[in-house]
Amino acid sequence: MMNRLKRLGIRAVLLNSDVPPASYNDALSSIETGQVNCVLTTPEQLEKKRVFHALNSAGVATVIVDEVHCLLDYGGDFRPAYDRIGAFIQHLDQRPIIAACTATLAPDSIKKVEKSLSMKRPVLIRGPSDRPKIRQNIIEIGSELTCKQLDLVEKERFQRLEMTIKHHLKKGDAAIVYCNTVNANQE
Repeated sequence: MMNRLKRLGIRAVLLNSDVPPASYNDALSSIETGQVNCVLTTPEQLEKKRVFHALNSAGVATVIVDEVHCLLDYGGDFRPAYDRIGAFIQHLDQRPIIAACTATLAPDSIKKVEKSLSMKRPVLIRGPSDRPKIRQNIIEIGSELTCKQLDLVEKERFQRLEMTIKHHLKKGDAAIVYCNTVNANQE
């Protein structure tokens, strides 16, 4: 994604816990000196004093919260920092434009999101909810494997995952794979 943004002429930086310390510090310095016009980050990063001060001094024009249904579906139970995005916004010296994006928010939850993010007079844009080409399959791979040799268990799980993906690709499908831990996403 960073390369795609760069090709579009967007000066973006990434701030998350996976960024090496030197790159992280460089990113913050770039924000503070106005060399950045897009910051991709996580709710947890918004709670760090140095990140807040860098963003606040740069002047945040827009905050986009993707997967905003997480505020209500999971919120503090899943990632407590989601519940505090609104506080981050309220403490900024200049009020930014706020965009809340999701494909799965129930209509009765809109007011809760508005309140959580301190949104004022939001404009609601809805696309069609009927998306016949999208199917969701949940497949748990290798949960029954019990072995003291974890490397063998992981190898088996990845072989099964590879077979599942190949099966869908052979049919001409696309697939998105979600893992239940950050470490699993890094493989």
